[in-house]
Amino acid sequence: MMPNPQRRPMLLLVGNEGGGVGTLMRTILRHMPAESLPEIVALSRGELSQSLEALGLPVTYLGQTPAPRVRRPGRFGKVRAVGGAMRLLGWLGRRAWRVARHVRRTDAPLIHANAGHGALAAIGAKWLTGVPVLCHWHVMGLQGGRRLRWVLGRGVDHFAAISESVKASLPVAWQSRTTVVYNAVDMEELLRRSGTRAGELRRLAAAPEGARLIASLGTYARHKGHHLAVDALNRLAAARDDVFWIFLGRCPADVCHMYLNELKEQAQRLGVSERCRFLEDVPGAPELLADADLLAGTTYGPGEGFGLVFVEAMAQGTPVVAFDCGAAREVIDDGETGLLVRDADPQALAAGLLALLNDPPRREALGLSAARIAGERFDAPRLGCEVAALHRRLARPPRCQEGLA
Repeated sequence: MMPNPQRRPMLLLVGNEGGGVGTLMRTILRHMPAESLPEIVALSRGELSQSLEALGLPVTYLGQTPAPRVRRPGRFGKVRAVGGAMRLLGWLGRRAWRVARHVRRTDAPLIHANAGHGALAAIGAKWLTGVPVLCHWHVMGLQGGRRLRWVLGRGVDHFAAISESVKASLPVAWQSRTTVVYNAVDMEELLRRSGTRAGELRRLAAAPEGARLIASLGTYARHKGHHLAVDALNRLAAARDDVFWIFLGRCPADVCHMYLNELKEQAQRLGVSERCRFLEDVPGAPELLADADLLAGTTYGPGEGFGLVFVEAMAQGTPVVAFDCGAAREVIDDGETGLLVRDADPQALAAGLLALLNDPPRREALGLSAARIAGERFDAPRLGCEVAALHRRLARPPRCQEGLA
C-alpha cells in the first residue's frame, strides 16, 4: 500500500489527566500551528479528553474504562494491591496492542505521551511497530524501581522536560536525549478572564475589608507544603494584624481530604483559623490571583517541576514569594519578579512575605516586572511552535501501511 499522505504524530493521552498536565496539553493543542496538529488518541474517556472535545478537537478513543487502581485500603490490602497490579498490566497490554494497531492504520510518525500509563502504552506499541516515542516529563526525578527505569530508558527515544531542573533530575544517561520545553500560559485569555472576576477572591473567602491577601494555590497534598504556609501565617500574624491567607486547592482523592482536615486542625491549634480560608475546587482558580497582594509558593523538597501557578500569578501582576527549590529559580527572578527564600523554612517564608507587605512601592514594582517578564518568556504561542518543531525533528519517514497480524 502507498504511504498515507495525511500521516500525523499521535498525542497519546490516558484521558483523565488533570492539574498542570491537563492544562499543559490543552495549551499546546490550542496554540500549535493548524498544519502541525497531532491526532489526539485517548486510552479512556476522562476529564482531559472530554475538555478537548468541548474545545472542538476530535479525540479517538481506544477504550472507555480507566486504568485499574493498584493500591486499595482496607483489609487484605496487599492481596488487593497484587490483584490491582495484575489488572493494570492487563489493561496496559490491551491498550498497547490497540495503540499499535492504530499506528499501523495511520502510519503515525511519532507517539507523544506523558510520563505514566500513557508512556508505558506507547512503549508497548513501539515494540510492536517500531514507531518512535517522545515522553513528556513533568515532575522532579524518577519514582519507581530498576525495572521501570529499564523500560523507560530502552523504550523512550526522546524526552521533553518542562524545565532544566526536571532534566537535571533525570538519570544522566537520559539527559543527552532530553529537550527542555518550558510550560506556558495563554496570557491573553488569562487576563481577559481575570478582568471579569475582579474582587471575586475576596468575596469567596469572606476576607475582611482592607485585609492584605496572600494566596496559595495547589492540590491539598503534603508535598505542596500548605502546612508550612499555616506555620508562616502564625509568624506573620504576630507582626501584622491585617494579613489574611487564602488557600485554593483541589481534593482529587481521599488522602487530600485527610490532609485538608489536618491543615484546619493546625490552624485552629495555632490560633489563626480566623486569619485564613481553605477553599476547595474553585473553578478557574488561577484567574483570581490578581486579587491577591502576594502569592506564596510553598512546594518544598524536590520542588515544582515548573510552577505554572507562578507564571499565572506573575502575568496578573502578583509577585511571588517561593521556596528556592525545583524550577522556582528558572521562573522567578529573585528580587526582580519576586523573592526566593530558604527551602522548607516557614520563618524565611514569613520574613519574605513581611518584607514585601511592609514595602508597597517595592511590591508594586515587582508586580509590574513580573507581568512583563511572564509575557516575554512564557506565552503560549512559543510553546505550541516548540512542540511542533520537536515533532518534526523526531518523526520517522513514511512507510507502507501493514495490518497487524
